[in-house]
Amino acid sequence: MASEGRALTSAPELKAMPGDATNDGTVDILDLVSIIDYIVSSTSPASLANADANGDGEVDILDLVWIIDRIVGG
Repeated sequence: MASEGRALTSAPELKAMPGDATNDGTVDILDLVSIIDYIVSSTSPASLANADANGDGEVDILDLVWIIDRIVGG
């Protein structure tokens, strides 16, 4: 089942670290899990603004790819 991105609707937060959806100061697998939960079940991550890792105004699979690239690519 294809899922469309979800537009950010909450008040803007400071983007201290793009991709840090858990707001714990690191970008790691927990951020991926948090974003997947948000995409499939509307469970808001700790930092919705940071969950939009690529800064396109939506939280979607492209943010997951962005984070994976940063984790793997170093």
